[in-house]
Amino acid sequence: MRTTVLLAGAIAASLAASAHAQNAPDRNAQSQAEPPATTGRTEESARITGTAGERAEVLNAPEFARLAATGGMFEIQSGRLALDRTQRRELRDFAQQMVNDHTGFLDQLRGMVQQDAALHGVQMPQDLDPQRQGWMEELRAASGKDFDDPYIQSQREALLIEVDMFRNYAEAGDNTQLRQWAGRMLPVLKRQLEKIQSIRPT
Repeated sequence: MRTTVLLAGAIAASLAASAHAQNAPDRNAQSQAEPPATTGRTEESARITGTAGERAEVLNAPEFARLAATGGMFEIQSGRLALDRTQRRELRDFAQQMVNDHTGFLDQLRGMVQQDAALHGVQMPQDLDPQRQGWMEELRAASGKDFDDPYIQSQREALLIEVDMFRNYAEAGDNTQLRQWAGRMLPVLKRQLEKIQSIRPT
């Protein structure tokens, strides 16, 4: 059987030029089905996003509020650091927008936690989770042009996680107020992700 497979492979290789047009759609479909490469998600973030950006389960309200706050804290801290470290105008503009947007996000989230009786038991985080803390340590250790690529990569990864998390909670979250808020924030997060994906690493 192995000999047959190898022989078939050799024949296919010799006919690659003529078979290219027929096989291209299948390869494109396979490529679309494969999950994008990432920097390596932690177990928690993988649980949030599932395989290929699809969540396997929906977070409950306390989990969502905690992780949404952690994500916002990271965006603010990394954005402020980027304003201090990067010399690229497009990254500086992006970082300033992230600081502005996520400061507003956090203020809204904290207000909901304080006002909604169903969320009164939610403990808002004071520190970053291990994954985002690791990103911040990497960014703090970099400067000049060495800062830009890690910042771009960490933002892409963080926003992929946040977009998946907000989309899934907006669709099936267990708290009405949080679910509506997630739906309002989702388009902003998508625009942020599109922007950072359009900025090329050095």
